[in-house]
Amino acid sequence: MKTAIIMVGWMSAASMLLAGGEDLIRFSEGDQLRGKFEGIGKGGVVNWRRDDVDAPVEFKAGGVRHVVLRGGKASPLRTVSHLGLANGDRLPGTIKSIDADAVVIDTSYAGELRVPRDVVALLAPNPLGGRLHYHGPFAEDEWKLAKAEPAVDAAADGKLAPEAGRWQYSGAAWYWQGERGGGALYRESCLPQRSVLKFDLAWRSRLGLAVGFHVDFSKPEADEKTPAASRLAADIADFARFCGNGYILQLYPNYVMLYRCDVGKDGKPRLERFQSGNLSARMSETGRTSIEIRSNLAQGSFALFINDEFAIQWSEAGMIAGERASTRRTGGGIAFAASGENLSMRISDITVSEWNGMPDSARSMETEDQDVVLMADGVDRYSGKVGLLDESGKLTLEARHGSFAFPLRDVAEIRFAKNRLARKSDEGSAASMVVRLSPIGSITGRPESGNREKIEIRNPLLGVIGLSLESAVMLDFNGTKQVVDVWDDEF
Repeated sequence: MKTAIIMVGWMSAASMLLAGGEDLIRFSEGDQLRGKFEGIGKGGVVNWRRDDVDAPVEFKAGGVRHVVLRGGKASPLRTVSHLGLANGDRLPGTIKSIDADAVVIDTSYAGELRVPRDVVALLAPNPLGGRLHYHGPFAEDEWKLAKAEPAVDAAADGKLAPEAGRWQYSGAAWYWQGERGGGALYRESCLPQRSVLKFDLAWRSRLGLAVGFHVDFSKPEADEKTPAASRLAADIADFARFCGNGYILQLYPNYVMLYRCDVGKDGKPRLERFQSGNLSARMSETGRTSIEIRSNLAQGSFALFINDEFAIQWSEAGMIAGERASTRRTGGGIAFAASGENLSMRISDITVSEWNGMPDSARSMETEDQDVVLMADGVDRYSGKVGLLDESGKLTLEARHGSFAFPLRDVAEIRFAKNRLARKSDEGSAASMVVRLSPIGSITGRPESGNREKIEIRNPLLGVIGLSLESAVMLDFNGTKQVVDVWDDEF
């Protein structure tokens, strides 16, 4: 069977925070130390070594928030094929066999794993629709920051308005807090022409986020000598000036807006709003969700998914005509900016991949009593009961209108019927840890023992698993179960 080969563009320079690729331990109260992770000791304690201390120091896992390994740099896994468990874990690996009792996957970090069939919620032999270009953030220097210039408050006799907030990196996420917007977080040349941009978004009190995508950061001719940071302010027009040519999506709790922006011959950025449709998903005033933007620039088509469910789509057909149609430009950049005042937001788990044109996801068709098979061609999908994976690599499906056998290499994703899944186990959840892998994957369990190279954890669904840390980027000891983390001032 074929497996998807990934291309991940890691930066070669070490993070400023984690100079020299050192490990970082961060505690629940916000303190942090550089040094070297030495493994897991008796009772689940974290063993830590520093050059200025003779012997390893033990830290109780309950007081540790996370450990970032090697400055967020790891040896990436060679496949994005994965299996999803009922508790939300994702186990990357090559699917070897499926029978009535179990699914067997071959992994580079834990060898061959036999997973009981009734805890498998998802199989993704060929996910994402194409090559993975980026997954993070696991290092601060993978992104660039632009800070807004000071603004004048006209209502306060010409005095400066409150300073704009700024994006701050912590662990594997970017945080924003500020009385007013204005600062941008951006990454250049990472989006292919047909792309999927996906990220997790959390917010408190209210939501206001502008996302620039397929932008080229070109500057108006009059601003060629003006630093990008000084051209950036809080409103959508100034964000468009910063982004240059491309597209901007504005996200609010109950509605979204998509704009086409371009820099004309006069050097001024122009915004043109797409026709609005009905948003089929709503976001609360405080919450957490996944956002997915699918783009096909050749066709001028875009779709938004919220929590893996279709929300709205737009078409550029007929929107730009004449001279602008023949000269319209786009880029491969993405940018995030706060859109509003007094906002607190967090962006994490950012994924950029190629898109094969698949219009929806198997999650959007998930049912209580039927398995859903979504094919890699992005068009065909089937429902019924998934049977076995035979030695020739064909997956069987018993459907209402007959029996089918599909080569697994042609299957994008399988969502299993909800009522066939075992109930989630909360055993050990209070002391659990999440091992995050590069470029994709997360495994939950209670830490039991191990060293710098390999640890053992007790997974609530699979029992004890020995994990190589070669492809691990983070050990998350204190992930909150709340809707939104209790963020401190320093994150």
